[in-house]
Order: sequence, then C-alpha cells, then structure tokens
Amino acid sequence: MQLVISTIDGQILNVNVSEDIELENLLVLCSAEISSLDGSPPDQLVAISNGRRLIDRTKTLRKYGLSDGDIILVQKISSADVFQPDDLYEIRLIFDQLMIRFSASATSDTSLEKDNIDRSLETAIEHTPESFGNVSMLYIRCKVNGHDVRAFIDTGAQTTLMSAKFAQECNVMRLVDKRFEGVAKGVGTCKTLGRIHLAQLQIEDVFLPTSFTVLEDSTVDLLLGLDMLKRHQCIIDLRRNLMVIGTTGRETKFLPESEIPKTLLNIDPEDLKSCASMS
Repeated sequence: MQLVISTIDGQILNVNVSEDIELENLLVLCSAEISSLDGSPPDQLVAISNGRRLIDRTKTLRKYGLSDGDIILVQKISSADVFQPDDLYEIRLIFDQLMIRFSASATSDTSLEKDNIDRSLETAIEHTPESFGNVSMLYIRCKVNGHDVRAFIDTGAQTTLMSAKFAQECNVMRLVDKRFEGVAKGVGTCKTLGRIHLAQLQIEDVFLPTSFTVLEDSTVDLLLGLDMLKRHQCIIDLRRNLMVIGTTGRETKFLPESEIPKTLLNIDPEDLKSCASMS
C-alpha cells in the first residue's frame, strides 16, 4: 500500500510497503531515506497517525489499521520525556497542521493541472483546429447487381456486411445461405440472417467477386471490411482522397461530405464492430 511519510520540518517521503511490515522496519526505512532523521534507530523515533502515537514497534501496519493513502508523521526524539503518550493535544495539533499542509498542496496541484489543460486546449485550437470538428467517414460509390450504393470503408471491420433491406433491393436475398444465420456478439449484438458466398461488386468499371454477411438490421447498406479490402489489395490514399484497388490499379474517389446522406455522416463504427468482427 502507498503511505505518505512526513516530518515536522516538511520533508515528504512516499513509500509503497506491505500491510504486514512491522512498524520498526518502516521506521528503519524512513530513517535511511529522510535526511532530517539522521539515520536514527527506531527507538529514537516517534510515529503518529490519525492523531495517535504508534507505540508498539513490533505491530504490523495492518494491526494498526493503516490503509492506502494514510499519512504518518515521523519525528526524531532526543529524550524519553519528549512526546509522552499523554500529550494528546500536542500530537493532535501537529497532525492537524500536517493535514492542512497536504490539503493546500493537493489544491495547488489541481490548479496547476487545470492550467496545463487550459494551455493545451489553447494550443490545440490554434494549431490543430480541425481536431475539434467532425471528420466524415470514408464512403465510395459502387454497385451490387446493378444497384447503386454508397459503401462505407471500414478497415477496422473483419467482415464485409450488407443490410437485409439492401439485399432485397438488389435481388440477392435469394443467395443467402441461412446455415450461417446466428447472433454476433461483441461490443453489442446483432442478428445475422446468413451469408452470400459470392456476388459481383462493381467499383468504377471493375467487377470484384465478394462475399457478404447479411444483417437483419443495419444503418449502413454496405460496409466493405478487411476480408474484401485485403483480398483485392486495396490501398487507402488519404493524401489524394481515394482508394486504389491493388489487383487492378483502378482508383475511386472518396465521396465528399455533400454527397453523403445525413443519416450516414455520424455513424459510429463501434455500433457495427461487433457484427463485423464476430460474424
């Protein structure tokens, strides 16, 4: 557990020790690490926690009821008459002063952290203002069975997905193998109606044989995942804002935001990830 060791003159030591360490061994550690204690033996040190003096040096920290984050005041004593056990008022006064000091320090640290965060915000607004706006996802125009569709490019999805609604529209629902029906579980859950093992996906003037997993309910009509992208060695070129089909060399532009339906602008890929990764 983490303990904060302090002395009357304000020296601080953070230690990470076991609850089963005896007080005597903790005092030896403190004496070695804190200069003002001058390497004094444990019998010349007094330890105070929560306003009470810890007298029995053979007891463990667990038996004293100490817990993570507690503060222990350790002070060197020159004679037996200093810090007698009945000097409760003096002990409590010292400990209260110590707690006030730590409270002020914590407040100062919090204020400093806030100042740093505010400065980071100002710098980001000045130098990277685009990071505060919404970034459009990557869509391309393509066709399945002669039907136009805006396909979502998702390199974080394992599987290429098609909505049941679009499968009906382009008349490929009859090709669904229902033996692959099930429930995909991941970040969320979604029902898969089955799998289309092979259909023609047209991008520009290129026809690509592609497999599709059909979802019962999906916001996106078509999502091109890594299975299709890797098979056809597709390259995402953000500098030129296009995708290159590596197997053919054909290029297709990503759609500008003005050509993406509003219902698709703010799609969260996490909503589809469970289905795309578990189908």
